[in-house]
Amino acid sequence: MMFCPSCGKEISGENRLCRECFLKNVDVVKLPDFVDVDVCVKCGAHREGDTWIDHEENQKLISAEMAVMSELHVHRLVEDLDIAIALDIDSDPIQGEVTVTGTIENKPIQTTLPTTVRIRDTSCERCNKASAGYFESVVQVRRPGMELSNQEINIIHKSALKLAERERIDERMSYISDVAETDGGFDIYTGTKQLGLKISKLIKKRYGGTYTQSGTLIGEKDGQKVYRTAYSLKLPPFRKGDIITVDQKPVGITGTGRTITGIELETGDQYRSDWKHMKDKEIKRIGNLQEVDKGVISMVSENVVQVVEPIEYTNVKLKRPSFIKKMDEGTEKGVFKHNKDYLLIPEKFTKTKSKTK
Repeated sequence: MMFCPSCGKEISGENRLCRECFLKNVDVVKLPDFVDVDVCVKCGAHREGDTWIDHEENQKLISAEMAVMSELHVHRLVEDLDIAIALDIDSDPIQGEVTVTGTIENKPIQTTLPTTVRIRDTSCERCNKASAGYFESVVQVRRPGMELSNQEINIIHKSALKLAERERIDERMSYISDVAETDGGFDIYTGTKQLGLKISKLIKKRYGGTYTQSGTLIGEKDGQKVYRTAYSLKLPPFRKGDIITVDQKPVGITGTGRTITGIELETGDQYRSDWKHMKDKEIKRIGNLQEVDKGVISMVSENVVQVVEPIEYTNVKLKRPSFIKKMDEGTEKGVFKHNKDYLLIPEKFTKTKSKTK
């Protein structure tokens, strides 16, 4: 049999004091009068030790609540624990209180303590480095032989920013510090090499092409050499809606990516090739869908088509492509002029949306 050393009441279990004396002499809940929290004025993250915690919304409130929770200490004997935090986020400093309810030895307890949260404005390492232009990799996007369009640059830029935001969940240094247009393309500067690699793969998946990487030694950190990585992307020398020749055969491009798709303009057949097999062939860009006019088919024979070309309205005889039928006489078809030669364009290619803006 055991007795409480404070009041002499008989007790059981592991407690050295009876419940009443325990609650009277032991701080079941501890919370400082003031809780200080560092909050980044740029991104809204708050610091816990050496770690910065990001929030998507209500950043100030969440930072304050998490700071209070980190300073709140509840005795291990409290069971069925419930914590309610009420803060006046509009006050400066933030005023509030914390109510802790639970049970000790199956009997309820409740404690309410006031607290004050002091927000200290600062700047996190991520935002400091991003503002200073620090980067660990640069993604160099080029399209040899032709300029990237404004639309392509905007799409790639927005896609890279979205990817950086997703990657930031697992790696805070996943940021884009700068985007700079250059002759023939543009560069994307990233806070980590991993983000640069993922952006390179994203661009390659959408537009095709190849990329290589190279490293430059920029210093040492904690005894380890630090390298800056450059990812050099070379996109195919054409885009969706372009008319090219592949080994001197005309093809209208309908899609780019790992696989290049198109229409063979002499036959109307589908064209499909992996870029890794296509890149070493003789490729020449000769035009675009925007340069395709309409001409009237005036005569169709077994091997010849006669079309009224849309520039000088003269009859031009062409080798009959397999997609032109006798019933097409008197109808309009797409006509493309390259140098002195004319090509009839299959209707399924003329419906392709060009990417030239």
